[in-house]
Amino acid sequence: MNRPASNSNASDDAPEGLAPEDSSDRLLDSIVNKFTQQMRDGLQPQVADFQQQYPQLHEELAELLGSVAMIERLKSTSAGSTGPSQTLDRIQFPMPETIGEYDVLSELGRGGMGVVYLGNHQTLGRSVAIKVLPPSLATSDDRVDRFRSEAQAAARLHHTNIVGVFGVGQNDSFHYYVMDFVAGRGLDELIRERASSNSSPSSNSSRSSDSARPDGSHYRWAARVGSSLADALAYAHRQGVLHRDLKPSNFLIGDDGIPRITDFGLAKHSGSDVHLTKTGDLIGTPQYLAPESLKGQYNARSEVYCLGLTLYEVITSQPAFAGGNPAEVLGNITNSRPTDLRKIDSKIPIDLSTVIEKAISREPESRYADAGAFRDDLLAFAEGRAISARRASTWQHAQRWARANPLAAGLSGLSLVLLTLVAIATSIGYWSTHEALGKLQQQTQRLHEQQTATAEALDRAVDNEMKTAEEFARAEANVAISMEVFDEMFRQMITQGAGDADAWETDGFNDLTDLEMSLTEADAAFLQKLLGLYHQFAEQNADNVDLAAELARAYRRMGNIYQLIDQPQQAIDAYREAVSLYGWVSLADPNSRDARLAAFETNEELSRLVDQAE
Repeated sequence: MNRPASNSNASDDAPEGLAPEDSSDRLLDSIVNKFTQQMRDGLQPQVADFQQQYPQLHEELAELLGSVAMIERLKSTSAGSTGPSQTLDRIQFPMPETIGEYDVLSELGRGGMGVVYLGNHQTLGRSVAIKVLPPSLATSDDRVDRFRSEAQAAARLHHTNIVGVFGVGQNDSFHYYVMDFVAGRGLDELIRERASSNSSPSSNSSRSSDSARPDGSHYRWAARVGSSLADALAYAHRQGVLHRDLKPSNFLIGDDGIPRITDFGLAKHSGSDVHLTKTGDLIGTPQYLAPESLKGQYNARSEVYCLGLTLYEVITSQPAFAGGNPAEVLGNITNSRPTDLRKIDSKIPIDLSTVIEKAISREPESRYADAGAFRDDLLAFAEGRAISARRASTWQHAQRWARANPLAAGLSGLSLVLLTLVAIATSIGYWSTHEALGKLQQQTQRLHEQQTATAEALDRAVDNEMKTAEEFARAEANVAISMEVFDEMFRQMITQGAGDADAWETDGFNDLTDLEMSLTEADAAFLQKLLGLYHQFAEQNADNVDLAAELARAYRRMGNIYQLIDQPQQAIDAYREAVSLYGWVSLADPNSRDARLAAFETNEELSRLVDQAE
């Protein structure tokens, strides 16, 4: 057994070409390369020896070299040999003319455990893909058993989104199994195409697809593709099969638009101890390994993570963990998290980023419990429904109801105002028109205090907008109350000297003459500010007829108030705004007799006031 010599002087045994003053990152890279090469040369290097040789990197080497050793051992096990690994790229294997009942047309690809050919059924004319275990690799019963187990694991899966296996056999000196041939392109190819298109706006691909579109349809397309693949994974997991090599190149988008999982070459049945190989790399690409797999742990949540990384790359056109030397890749997987999706592109929908980031949580317990739950949230996003990854706020529910309920449209621009109105509505709930007239002064003071508190709350909310999502949940139950707040405040202010809470039952000016002495300019100014909030709320819901009618009514009342306190110009402006809004309501809803009547009455009040002013 050859091991690195132990020496406390790191510079004496520093990797070739590395000076002692070089950075720790370069030193780590060189140590990992040296450790890896020794393992591939058939040696058995010990992590402890390297830790003793480089004590300043003791903790980093424990985790990093342990992961490297595990990966190299898995490669050696999958290859079925104790010496340096070999691949079919260096093995001469002539293409057979026929395999069973199939004519062999061309080679599609090769890897560590087989060669895949395009074949054609001699009588049915059906195109198939045939995976062959060459004689040079069938050197032991164990290897043949692994190949057969691979076929059995894939053959037991019958799902629209899984490339199916329907035949297995032996032809002369080699074993093979037959799969559906699916014409299409790998997700890795589509990702590269989209990345190239994004970096070169002038380029124009001859094979466009939804995946290359720059608008929101790309996100919905990615979610639908992901939900289909997650459904296939959920099905495979129910059959007791883990794929164990999920990455973009193992997902195929057929020319029919259907996404499929390919290459179950590393699959493992939960009831079997057989470790299988695959058509591509021996152990899979480190960029798509779940963190816990570096510790020898792997389950359905690990596959949720791998699919999540793939969708991360589909959405952003860049991998979650960039490629590089082993030290960089394994170090990133172990110690860091992918960049938040919306930091890469703020146009990525919040719900979609939430779903993907939950799937790729570094801690398995923070991910979706299974692929089925992942599928459900992806499909919910694609269909515009609420996701389960986080509780939907009132604002989010309102957005989703926008098509059915125009009142909810545009609430995002009024999120801060809604919070303020909820606070006001909660306070006003304790104030009613049945309060004694002697408490009116105290109530007015509290209203002014609330106005000040509201302004301060708005300032704080602007700086903390991202923190308001949780507060929206409480807003949902109070939306109806908020719609009544404005009318109630008008009632409170107008009737404080009337002696009768029911005096404010009509909107006409002539009904308010007895209340003239109960109003002040300060009252009017305060009500005007509330009306401004109401107006802003209505503008954000510009297609809501009912809300426009309520706003017109409020402007008419403000016109009456300005008349009462002898501010004719402000009254004229308010009446004109009311007439304009009533006119819009009448056009939008021809059956609205009340709006036409109110428009006529308001116009009469405006005309009388204009005549008086002249």
